Amino acid sequence: MTKSTSEQSIGGQNLLNVRELAALLKVSATSVYRLVERRDIPFVRLPRGLRFSEADVEAFLARHRVEAVE
Repeated sequence: MTKSTSEQSIGGQNLLNVRELAALLKVSATSVYRLVERRDIPFVRLPRGLRFSEADVEAFLARHRVEAVE
C-alpha cells in the first residue's frame, strides 16, 4: 500500500482515513461508511474521524476474494 502525507500509525500499524481507503478500494466515501455501519470492516474511531489499519484492509480484501473457476 502506498504512503500518504496524512498517514498515521498506532502500534506500528499504518492507518488510512476514509478518503484514503475509498481511493484505495476505488469506491466512494459513502461506500466506506456503509461498510463501517454494517461492521464489515474493522476500524478505529478517533476524535478526528475513522481510521483503518492496512493489515485489517488486507484481511478484509482476502476474506472477499473469489477464486476463479477453471
